[in-house]
Amino acid sequence: MAAGLSWRPHGRREPTLRGIDLRIEPGERVLLAGPSGAGKSTLLRALAGLLDDSLGEQTGEVRLGDGAPADRPGAVGLLLQDPTAATVAEYAGRDVAFGPENRARPRPEVLAGAARALDRVGFPYPAAHRVDALSGGETQRLALAGALALDPAYLLLDEPTAMLDPASAAAVRTAVARGADELGLGLVVVEHRLDGWLGLCDRLVVLDGTGRLVADGPVAEVLATRTPALLDAGLWLPGAPAPDVPVLRVEDDSPPARGAVGGLVAEDLTVRAPTPEDRRGVATGRVVVAGLDLVPAPGEVVALTGPSGSGKTTLLRTLTGLQAPASGRVVLDRPVGWVPQHAEQTVTRRTVEEEVLATSTVLHADDPAALAAARRRATAVLGRLGLARLARANPYELSGGEQRRLALAAAVVHRPSVLVLDEPTVGQDRQTWAAVQAVVELARSEGTTVLVSTHDPLVVDRADRVLRLGEPAVATPLTSRPDHVPGPVDDPTDPPLSRCNPLAALLVGVGAAIGSFFVVDWRVGLAVLLVSAVLSPLAVPYRRSGVRGLARLIPVVLAAASVAWSALVFSRFDAFSAEAWRLAAREATRIGCLVVPGALVLGCLRPSALGDALAQRLHLPHRVVVAATSSLLRLDRLADDWRRLEEIRTVRGLAPGRSLPGRVRHVASLTVALLVGMLRTAQQTALSMDARGFAAVHRRTFALPSPWRRRDWLCVLVGVLLLVLPPVLSELASGI
Repeated sequence: MAAGLSWRPHGRREPTLRGIDLRIEPGERVLLAGPSGAGKSTLLRALAGLLDDSLGEQTGEVRLGDGAPADRPGAVGLLLQDPTAATVAEYAGRDVAFGPENRARPRPEVLAGAARALDRVGFPYPAAHRVDALSGGETQRLALAGALALDPAYLLLDEPTAMLDPASAAAVRTAVARGADELGLGLVVVEHRLDGWLGLCDRLVVLDGTGRLVADGPVAEVLATRTPALLDAGLWLPGAPAPDVPVLRVEDDSPPARGAVGGLVAEDLTVRAPTPEDRRGVATGRVVVAGLDLVPAPGEVVALTGPSGSGKTTLLRTLTGLQAPASGRVVLDRPVGWVPQHAEQTVTRRTVEEEVLATSTVLHADDPAALAAARRRATAVLGRLGLARLARANPYELSGGEQRRLALAAAVVHRPSVLVLDEPTVGQDRQTWAAVQAVVELARSEGTTVLVSTHDPLVVDRADRVLRLGEPAVATPLTSRPDHVPGPVDDPTDPPLSRCNPLAALLVGVGAAIGSFFVVDWRVGLAVLLVSAVLSPLAVPYRRSGVRGLARLIPVVLAAASVAWSALVFSRFDAFSAEAWRLAAREATRIGCLVVPGALVLGCLRPSALGDALAQRLHLPHRVVVAATSSLLRLDRLADDWRRLEEIRTVRGLAPGRSLPGRVRHVASLTVALLVGMLRTAQQTALSMDARGFAAVHRRTFALPSPWRRRDWLCVLVGVLLLVLPPVLSELASGI
């Protein structure tokens, strides 16, 4: 399958993969292991034919049968580490149907294939279940169903259970085994912890830290003959003792960033899980914990455990002040050290060294001696975590495990009173796991209170206290056999406009936008806005998230106010004169007429339905359609991403303060981070789409039609009304 394969990313001197020769027979099941950063994920992408020549240089070749993998789109299924990046639709059934649609299968086959794939993985909800309401394990099973729907010859899995609790991980392994058995798949699984997969795989392939293949053979034979070498390479072998944790000593005279002893007090704390309808900072979901009193001593390690979805991250966010408790109080000494699950979101600087020193640079801006001590501490911590050689590298170019260790380094260098870690050992081999524990022990020895959320039993064993959270509530009642056939979704809480064809809804916004250019008097603009207000209930959901829908209008109000102010002050009329006020009112109402209807319509569009309409009725190119639907799918997440980025900076003590230049730099930094995150997410999504047959698509079919009904003609009439109303009213106003 691979012959002489090497890969060197642009900007790196050394290749990630070196001369890989690997042949995998149909139906063979391979466990691919190696230390963190060995190139395992890169090898999976190469085997799937998804290495991008613009990102690096490849030598050697990868073959699938008599041709390249790209010649048989969908024949190799690939599941990435982050399953959320693979979602391409808002509902489970439509997401799974994406692959068969790319193969241009007839609609009955698309629907049957999606239902069959959901059945194979034991997906517990109907096809109409929302993707954003799934837990981590459920999302992983959905991604697996999306790959199986193509009936691939090979299935490649990149650490599919790394972020899951034991029960969820077992469910995913069962789903993989069922799919592989029914389809006779060739299987390649990347995993650091081997024990859960040994019963499923019959061959073990090992890469070393330089990207070379160093072991290949039957699982039992490789384990029996290469155990010492495998342990030295960082593999987690069944029955092997926990690695020894080295002692990290730092000659450090920098002052600790702490005030109150212990740094954390939680009294009679009740915490609720957030829901999509919640307003910012106030959660109204199920109770995660009730009546919790927690006053850790300095140097105490408190572990939070529980199933996926039990609320561990929610409790951590509450204890760090990022989410308001339902009742009780939290007293926290800032700045804290914070390592979230998605470590990439913590990046605020251009190099690894600058990132590690970001908080210390702010805290010790007026103390050169303390800053110099922090630099020495950073050097020691980076060295222990295996990141010293990457000190000048861009943090975004690091692997997932390296980014997680970088976030830990940045969290401890300023010596916080409280260190908060969310799954810090995910993606770590034995050596890097021990290095992470060494840094945690350093913080503990210095009196830092450590809160750690984890599924790792070895981490739990090292804790002084353990808080176990209960089973999460089931999101929706499950039937014994949920309906897995994709179909139209009729949510009674959706506004009437959501039930119309998206093209008809868009005509409302287009008509209003064109009509706004005929607003020549503020009275005309006000009248049109009043008509829009009367019609707005047709576009606002019948639930609390309707408030969130109306929040889309806040930028419109700000833009209108800005334009009005400019007209008042800088128009040809005297500032604040009667003429200037009339001009300001006209321009403000014109902006409202231009944007308000479109903003309300945008909140009603279902991405999949919009894609169906654009492709089936307007016959737009497939890539344009998929780009539009993918962008709309992630539009609502931008505000959440911005909030998370802002929270991380606040927790790390990197808030801008009150100065205008500081705020401008802060907003610029957030904007850059958001754009980088969007680009990287788009890259991962595109990779997932290509793995599901989209790369070579020439003709697509669609799981559902895009019908045009009588109600759609009503939308057209509303659009015509908003188009002709301004010129008619303007004509009448001119005659008054």
